[in-house]
Amino acid sequence: MIAALLLALLAPQQPQAGDPAVVSRTVPDAGLGVTFRALVFPDTVVVGQQARYQVAVFVTEEVRERLRRNPEFVPPELRAMLAYDQRGGYTVLHNRRVGDRTYEIHVFERAVFPLTAGVHRIPPAELTYALPLGSSFFSREESHTLRSDVVTLVAVDPPAAARPPAWSGAVGVLTVTSRLDAHDTRAGEPVTLTLRIAGEGNINLLPRPSLAIGWAAAVPAGERVTVDSSSQLVRGAKEFDWLVTPRAAGEQEVPPVAYPYYDPVRRRWEDARTAPETLHVAPGVAAIAAPVSPQAAVAPLRRTWRGPLPPPIATRLPFWLAVALVPVPAVLVTGRRAWRRRSRHARGVPAAMRLRDRRLSVDEARRLFRRALDERLGLGTDAVAVTDDVAHLLRRAGVTASTAEETAALLAGLDAAAFAGAPAPRDAGTRLRALLTAIDREAVRVGARAVLIAVASLAVLVPTLGSAPGERGARAFADGLGAWQRGELAVARDRFAAAAGEAPRAADAWANLGAAAIAGRDTAAAAQAWQRALRLEPGAADVRAAIGALPAPTDGWIAWVPPVPGDLAAIVALGLWSAAWLGLAAAVSRGSAVGAVGASLALVLALAAGLAAGVVHRRLAAAPLAVVRGGDPLRSLPALGADPAAQILTGEIARIDTATGPWARITLDGDRGGWIARERLLELALPNP
Repeated sequence: MIAALLLALLAPQQPQAGDPAVVSRTVPDAGLGVTFRALVFPDTVVVGQQARYQVAVFVTEEVRERLRRNPEFVPPELRAMLAYDQRGGYTVLHNRRVGDRTYEIHVFERAVFPLTAGVHRIPPAELTYALPLGSSFFSREESHTLRSDVVTLVAVDPPAAARPPAWSGAVGVLTVTSRLDAHDTRAGEPVTLTLRIAGEGNINLLPRPSLAIGWAAAVPAGERVTVDSSSQLVRGAKEFDWLVTPRAAGEQEVPPVAYPYYDPVRRRWEDARTAPETLHVAPGVAAIAAPVSPQAAVAPLRRTWRGPLPPPIATRLPFWLAVALVPVPAVLVTGRRAWRRRSRHARGVPAAMRLRDRRLSVDEARRLFRRALDERLGLGTDAVAVTDDVAHLLRRAGVTASTAEETAALLAGLDAAAFAGAPAPRDAGTRLRALLTAIDREAVRVGARAVLIAVASLAVLVPTLGSAPGERGARAFADGLGAWQRGELAVARDRFAAAAGEAPRAADAWANLGAAAIAGRDTAAAAQAWQRALRLEPGAADVRAAIGALPAPTDGWIAWVPPVPGDLAAIVALGLWSAAWLGLAAAVSRGSAVGAVGASLALVLALAAGLAAGVVHRRLAAAPLAVVRGGDPLRSLPALGADPAAQILTGEIARIDTATGPWARITLDGDRGGWIARERLLELALPNP
């Protein structure tokens, strides 16, 4: 009898009704020693409903005996889906008879949840194994690689018919319960209300229910998730906490909380509800004089609304017009000087040099002196040809009245001598050279005039970089202050958030929103609001101290906020840029080689300052940065079942490297990185008004 029982146990078994679906639906290839198949079922699900992905390896007895080591299995990379590695997801079936051959069957299974509607193609899994080429112990091995089929999963949205207006995306078979941590309290003293959602489905991504209590302020607090993937259907529970602060004494009732969801099993909309809770509220303080969290005291509430700060000047057109116009004077002066150099070369020796010749006639002295005036002042030969106009033109060029009148008188004397045929005075050359020296010293040259024009242009453009008009957030800000004084923390937080939404560049609104969030024990939201306020006002000591009091470190390069306003850095760069080009224009106008070298060095400094201003602007803009909500660690792959990669703290600042569907890969200070659900990231970039 025992022998018969052993034979029955060792005898090959036919496929059974309880076998995995991939086994019962697969017919192995009789000509292959190893058959590799994949299957997903059901092949059409609702977004958020579970599907089962299975991979089966059929190994014949002959191949199994020849294997010297275990094969290597690489599961597929899933996109736009969450995957759970089930604890019972690996099965081995021995001595299974399929056709005329006996197989050892290995089955791998995952639970997958599509996150978006559409056709999802799961790429092939990969299996690598090696077989010896001969029967010798030292024989070489031949490697084989198999790939499973590409399987398709279709995800559809829940039906729009009869969809509850309050539905926020929950799908599954769910129940909702509630509990209070205390049923007796006083007005102004908070209690914790916990809503527990349990059942089958993608528990980890269930959204927070909406809660409204008329007689109390309710502030969202923590969340906890428990997932059980040991059975075929993923189950679990997710708990949501609120801080409920009563405003009035008496017997108060927490109303039932509705949680609409779609049941994919029954294919209909359901509405789970909690039972009402009773809370006895004794008389207490009429208002909360201070936030309930000691951390909130680090950042005092701002009482004055200063309105939104103007946009960074580096993002406005007048700034770049100023940058573009500053080099124009230097270019004009350089071009004019080159033209003069060519003209002088064509005319020979400069007029001032030829005035040193004592043998010059009266006509030559007149002509050379007028040419020298033209060379220095750029008045034009036609302009200086009329003696009566010379004094006026010299005064316009900045020459003193005495020098201008003496020059005009000397020219008039030369004119009279030339027309009378009289010889030139003996000291004419000396007087002419002395007058030219005085004109060189007193006159405002073309280059200097260009400098003045550029400075005047900047004086016109820079005021346009001033403050922007006020926004409509002042009333919401005032309402938030009033609610804070009454102890209505939730209302205050909503009104400060509304003020920040109306005026995203209002640092006062973000600072107070951070204080209200930390009072409600929402560390991540407080970190986001304070980070935005600090990047608007890098010199705000109160906000910087509040951020420093948070548990997450902020002294790394990613989280560091430079204590320099972005506008100051841009203005310094523009000032150096302007000084460099205007100095170059003046140096070229005077023909000073030392001045040109100094201006060139200043230009290099201006370019370096511009690069530094760009770095400061980018760090303050915080476009690729986000605040992390704590909880589960980072993952090595975009899947909840992937191996942990690094631990994180709530309120840490992360750089978003890439985003794939509901997942994002981030990098944190300390050379940490990994994948995280995007819903756990609060972006630091300012929203649009």
